[in-house]
Amino acid sequence: MRQPPTSPSMPITTTTTMMRNPSTPRTLSSGHRIGRRVHEIERGLSLYHRPGSDTFSFGKYWQSQHLEEAQHPNPSSYSSLGSRGGPWLQHHDLCLDVYQAVVECTYCLGEYETMHEHLEEVLKYTSSKAGRIAAYRDLVSSYTSRDMHRKAFDAAFVALEEFGDTPFPRKPSKFTVVKCLFATKKLLKKYPMEKLNQLPVMDDPIRAIMMKIFIRLTAHAYLECRFYLPLIVFRVVTWSCIYGVSGASPPAFALYGLLLVGLGDLKGGTEFTEFATGLMEQSNDKSEYAFTNLVVTMVNGNQQPVSNCVKAYKFGYQVGMKKGDNFYGVLNMAQMLLTSLSVGRPLYSIASDMKLYIPHFVTIV
Repeated sequence: MRQPPTSPSMPITTTTTMMRNPSTPRTLSSGHRIGRRVHEIERGLSLYHRPGSDTFSFGKYWQSQHLEEAQHPNPSSYSSLGSRGGPWLQHHDLCLDVYQAVVECTYCLGEYETMHEHLEEVLKYTSSKAGRIAAYRDLVSSYTSRDMHRKAFDAAFVALEEFGDTPFPRKPSKFTVVKCLFATKKLLKKYPMEKLNQLPVMDDPIRAIMMKIFIRLTAHAYLECRFYLPLIVFRVVTWSCIYGVSGASPPAFALYGLLLVGLGDLKGGTEFTEFATGLMEQSNDKSEYAFTNLVVTMVNGNQQPVSNCVKAYKFGYQVGMKKGDNFYGVLNMAQMLLTSLSVGRPLYSIASDMKLYIPHFVTIV
């Protein structure tokens, strides 16, 4: 059968697409969705490009003679910018949005080298605190995704120092950990459980993102330097008490409770894990639910029947996968399988669960 001729401007449509039932919704893969997002970004950028002008570029814009006026606008700046003041400021915001969107797309595609190039542009040219902390967050995520733990910690330390907080010791010791433990305990004496339950919500978005960066590094601390884990926990707990609670506070208090249990203080550790559970239930940010649930259930296993932990781990797995937290969602699943084996579940039942869950585990290994 002869095929109809196609012109260069006409896209070739496959047979599968032509025969698809119009009433059936088309499901796009993640790659197609990212591709469409990139196309929308490029189309939006072209709307700001005027014919006959130079190609609009993030670097060229911020290297222009109006750099200071565009980054730090004030009423007097518009006199020198003239009628271009508004559009130039729009270009500034547009470029930052475009580069951050491209960073997200390249991260999803696993194109880390391209992602780093864009992040370097953002960190080089932007003075916005929100833009810079978001860039550091993405940079740390790219390193942890490739198990580059040392670089991840270095990037987090640079961000911490840039935003004016006390830096972590680069080579912590047991003495450092013990010293920070006593300092944290001394602070928490001023915050009994009644007062902790009345902590305000943190109103500093920059510090909230910083807390999330570090609390996510706790899982990688054992592979780089084990002393970092308690130091991160102490720092986030201290920030939560002083500046208010954020999405990173529940797992931090849960980990603090786990550390106390490890030191023999079962009662005190349980109090903090219960507080972490209540804090997570009240929070609108459920992104760290699987992480918090994992730690709390591990502590609860010391005081209640281990069989009860199986349901808790399974629920943590379901919430983690629903929220996109595959890492801690799968860790909940792994603990569920191990606990099921220890409580004497039939092997055929555990084998059935493994066939269902192990493919998810392979995706993060």
